[in-house]
Amino acid sequence: MPKMWGIERNSSYYRVVGHLCGIKGRGIKKCLGKDGKPILEEIVMKYIREHEEAEEREARRLSQTAPKKTRGNPDVVVEDHPFFSTNEPESEPPLTHKRTKGPLEIAFQNESRDTVDQDVERYICANGLAFNVVRSPYWKQMIKSVNEAPRGCKGPGNEKVRGTLLDKEVKRVEDALKPIRDSWVDTGVTIVSDEWKDAKNRPLINVITVSPKGAMFLKVVDCEGQVKDGQFIAEILISAIESVGPRNVVQVITDNARNCRAAGLLGEERYDHIFWTPCAVHSLNLMLQRIGTKIKWIRDVYVEAEDI
Repeated sequence: MPKMWGIERNSSYYRVVGHLCGIKGRGIKKCLGKDGKPILEEIVMKYIREHEEAEEREARRLSQTAPKKTRGNPDVVVEDHPFFSTNEPESEPPLTHKRTKGPLEIAFQNESRDTVDQDVERYICANGLAFNVVRSPYWKQMIKSVNEAPRGCKGPGNEKVRGTLLDKEVKRVEDALKPIRDSWVDTGVTIVSDEWKDAKNRPLINVITVSPKGAMFLKVVDCEGQVKDGQFIAEILISAIESVGPRNVVQVITDNARNCRAAGLLGEERYDHIFWTPCAVHSLNLMLQRIGTKIKWIRDVYVEAEDI
């Protein structure tokens, strides 16, 4: 039976916290001080004043214990010595101890954390970002940098993000990929291409380079409204070969579709030393599909498995 403001009430500490912190939905009204102001504001201001006073005491202690400099040469530092004593009594540094957080402070911190989480959720939804963006290591690094930034630090503006910061990030990526590019002359490179569709169901063709040093994304082509015949795909592959350097390319890998096969053969006609290789995984998929459709007992097992 807690006692608040001299009045005993039949309630739990769960409602007491809701009363003091002004949390809605706990069946109790917001707490007001004797002056009519919210008691939570008074408590927060008290904690702020205590924190500022502690910082002032610590600054005074550090200034009193700092090494002294000579008047003649400010670069020469001397330690405390009776000869340099000012005969002023030294104040004892205040005793510091780890303060235990009370339930009210913990509840206030939890409420602040919930507010931050909700602001992050609102930002993700308002800008149409994928929810799994919070799993990115760059997301964690960004949150860490924000927490370690000076108090009151504001984020970059639109012009800075699209200007100098973007240029710096592009340069950082290019510097990270430079060792891969430099290795192509010695080891050669394979150009891999595949067709897929994005979240908006747009047909795309991506081009990737693969070498012993690692894989590197080269480009993506939007094929919406285009006829993806052999000539169209061959132009994409030839453009990639020219950007990498024909002497550095060993082979080109695509799936085993007819248009891709025609594109690969056109590439071989233009470059005598470059080979077209059908994707082994796609070839296995086609082979298994034919086995499943031609052999009756395998087809029956497949149909029963689909029903399950």
